Amino acid sequence: ADKTGEDLTKEFSPKLRQLFLLLLLYSGGNGNHKGISTEQLTALLWPDASSESAKNSRGVAFNKLREVISTIGNIQIVHQHHAWYVEIGTDVQCDYLLFVKRKKELNSHSSKKKNETFAALVELLSKGRLLPELSYEWLDPIKTALTNEVASLLLKYLQQTDSNKQSELAVKTAETLFLWDSLNEESLRNI
Repeated sequence: ADKTGEDLTKEFSPKLRQLFLLLLLYSGGNGNHKGISTEQLTALLWPDASSESAKNSRGVAFNKLREVISTIGNIQIVHQHHAWYVEIGTDVQCDYLLFVKRKKELNSHSSKKKNETFAALVELLSKGRLLPELSYEWLDPIKTALTNEVASLLLKYLQQTDSNKQSELAVKTAETLFLWDSLNEESLRNI
């Protein structure tokens, strides 16, 4: 949605959506901190285009994307050190980057703060899986890796809370694990 709450879905063509997702997913999560190269973008989004045609299509797509995201808030497309990525300001909420932030916080907080951070993470993850309605050849491995990471994280919590399986957070964690990995037996035992 833009700054006024208007849905911008119609502004994103399939190619524009893929471009934005690539920039976002390569901007700071799951080991993709360096961005994505022009060559990678071209190979993924314009694989059959000539060099000149791909360059032109890329330029048009970036201009259109900049125009659309300018209505959302502080989102900048950056090209630095031969890599493309987006920088998202604090005025824009992005669940994926919030997940990455919460995951980092889990590794750096004391146990009391860790429980609060984990509860916030479960609340975020309970919204559902990453881009369930989209399937691109390049996106599927990213979604699978993220699903496995989330399942592992949630399962680790459930295994550490054996003595209090009926706590509200344990139940919510099991439900969220089931949402992300419906074949996980541990989540079924804890719901």
